[in-house]
Amino acid sequence: LISFVDAYRPGAYAGSVDNFFGNTPVPEAKRKAFSSELHVTEDTPPTFIWTTDDDSIVPSSQSKLFVAALTAAKIPVKFNLYPHGRHGLGLAMREGPPVSNWTKDLLVWLNEQWR
Repeated sequence: LISFVDAYRPGAYAGSVDNFFGNTPVPEAKRKAFSSELHVTEDTPPTFIWTTDDDSIVPSSQSKLFVAALTAAKIPVKFNLYPHGRHGLGLAMREGPPVSNWTKDLLVWLNEQWR
């Protein structure tokens, strides 16, 4: 996952909520139904997440919520929080390390999962 968007609840990042639900009020039950951190179970797969701490579109706190839920449920999670990088970096090939190393970090993690 890249720049994970979570917490579709009151107080969530408004831009993401509007993009997902539209500009109309949404009942709390419906918002909770789409809050992934509330639905982590033993069947949730191991997860690799990366984001940047200064992403101005999706705050890193969104990823941290999901990481906390995965950790509490003892789901294997690798969370790479890079200090700098704008939103929407994709492969980050035009950026320097450490964020440009995220694909290498993912491959290392995947190899560890398949051992």
